Amino acid sequence: MGSFLWGYNTSVIAGAMLFVDDQFQLNVIWHEIIVSVTLAGAAVGAVTAGPLSDRLGRWKATIISAVLFGLGSILLGLSFFKCFLVIGRVIIGLATGVYSVTGPVYVSEMSPSHIRGRLGLASYLHTGGGILAGSISAGLFSLDSKHAYTLGWRFMFGFGILPSLGMIIALSFLFETPRWLVYHGKVKKAYEVMGKIRSAESIEQELELIIKDYQRSQKEMKMGLLQSIKRTFRSREVMYAMFIGCSLQVFSAMSGPAAVTSYSSSILRMAGFTVQEAVWFSTVPNFANLFMKVVGAAIVEKVGRRKLFLTSSAATGIFLYLLAVSFYMENGNSLSVVPLNKGGKCDYDKCGFCVANSHCGFCAITDGDNYYNATCSEGSKDHSKYNTNGTQCITWNEYDSNCNFENHTCHKEWLYASCPNSKYAMLSLIAMLMYVASFSLGLVSLPWIINSEIYPMWARGQGAALSSLFNWIANLFLNLIFLSLFDVLGTPVALIMYGTIAFSGMLFVFLLLPETSKQGLEGIEKLFSRPYFMTWCKKTSCMLNKSYHSQHDHESIQL
Repeated sequence: MGSFLWGYNTSVIAGAMLFVDDQFQLNVIWHEIIVSVTLAGAAVGAVTAGPLSDRLGRWKATIISAVLFGLGSILLGLSFFKCFLVIGRVIIGLATGVYSVTGPVYVSEMSPSHIRGRLGLASYLHTGGGILAGSISAGLFSLDSKHAYTLGWRFMFGFGILPSLGMIIALSFLFETPRWLVYHGKVKKAYEVMGKIRSAESIEQELELIIKDYQRSQKEMKMGLLQSIKRTFRSREVMYAMFIGCSLQVFSAMSGPAAVTSYSSSILRMAGFTVQEAVWFSTVPNFANLFMKVVGAAIVEKVGRRKLFLTSSAATGIFLYLLAVSFYMENGNSLSVVPLNKGGKCDYDKCGFCVANSHCGFCAITDGDNYYNATCSEGSKDHSKYNTNGTQCITWNEYDSNCNFENHTCHKEWLYASCPNSKYAMLSLIAMLMYVASFSLGLVSLPWIINSEIYPMWARGQGAALSSLFNWIANLFLNLIFLSLFDVLGTPVALIMYGTIAFSGMLFVFLLLPETSKQGLEGIEKLFSRPYFMTWCKKTSCMLNKSYHSQHDHESIQL
């Protein structure tokens, strides 16, 4: 349920903001703040989640996140001022940040090693389900166009209270992880919990490994927070693991998954879809998101974390490039326009480039099929037919002779953020579909799973919290500048930049990340004693030595 709520609140904002913008007359800055402030809350939640889960336990910390999800949903649904929307989104962010640390760690510590990755990715299926549910919810509550701008978006946000209650009820039937119980001197209770989640023959062996690991790190477990941080800096393996874990989160976030999910409807509007079409078509990539998470969960133990991450990040980069190409083709082949003020900020000769700038819009006279005297002029949603200086974007007597305005067969049309007669909208939708499918295979979820297993028990809470913090800070930065970056660089260039980041992440994993599949939690730390590429040299050296000795032995036999 926590993963579901995480996905739902990430997705529903994309559809809801199309109506919230008009309800509160938001500009681009306010739009970005309301979308992005959740990530600031998530960063704070992630920082506090490590010490919180170490002190109270993974189970209790997860219950706290469920309560926060519910409170945030209620406040968002009842918001009558912009500041309430911001506060509600901050609370949702706190809940997401806490759960992003405690949820993966809880699953990791409760799972047998041979299916730990599969169960971890399975929990992210609920994230995909939540993302899909968010987009469907936005579509359903926007069907009544009359009330969508006043009540529909409230129901989109308020619906989140139901899974929050379900999560609280479900958690009341669960229990604390055996590892946390052992490390807090509750061995008998840990044995009881193991009896409920393991077969009888494996309990003794696994519990013995946990107790031995606890005895080895008993000194570290008794340290205070500052002492623990100092101990972390003295451990080469833990520092290297944290470097890998934090870097994976940054590459994952800066490749754009969360930003594209949050702004999916806005991106489809840029591609040429209407508001209603953009809300509903955003569900298509979200179906792909859910399906590819199922595929990832099914193959992760067989393929391994490393290969799955490499495949996912490579495909993500490729389809981001394709999405950029689709936007470039759309912009270059869109309707021609005349800039109303040459040399101004809206000096464009194509509709696509015009509406890509949040300060500009497309204005023309139309009979429903054809557009006449099209201009590109400054404007906004609340000044839909006028320049910001009050001048009309086109005068009523400027119409083509084929357009019978006197008989009302023509009307003036202002389009903000999209162009009419889009030729490549479907190509953009297909590219976005494949992009979402690619990152859903592993790029977006594997960093959380890897970070829940690569640290020793005494550093697991702070390691998972720190890596989570890096993810949320990177996402916050990207969401804050997402639409503005499209303004400054243009949509195609911005998408190419994200694709290049995805390819950089692939190279990083290829060189530095070892395979952690089917490794016991108590032994993974040893894999981070040196960079992964250095093991190639060792393997190559061994192969050369074997080849030399084999040849030498063969020559000795001949002699």
